Amino acid sequence: NVLDTACALQVAKKVNIRMLKESLWNVLDTACAPPRGAAPSAQPAQSFKAAMTTLAAHAPAEAMRDVSVAYCFICLLHLANEKGLCVDGTAALTDLTISKPT
Repeated sequence: NVLDTACALQVAKKVNIRMLKESLWNVLDTACAPPRGAAPSAQPAQSFKAAMTTLAAHAPAEAMRDVSVAYCFICLLHLANEKGLCVDGTAALTDLTISKPT
């Protein structure tokens, strides 16, 4: 059966979610910080794609080997809930815009 074969080929992955959330938060906190001298109401936003690119560039390759976009998205949702981040879809629904509330 094809379904049995596909399920047998899947390998369980162990991902350190706590480390992933901390790394993602560091990326978002840095990217969404207002520039010095800027008005507090002008909160910069970060795209999800750009955050994933930055995360992959700064995290150790060994730690990122088993990390998928789905894991990162779940961590983003947890961080949005914990830190009060605003997550909005783009007009074409091809990316997400992440910002801190004002």
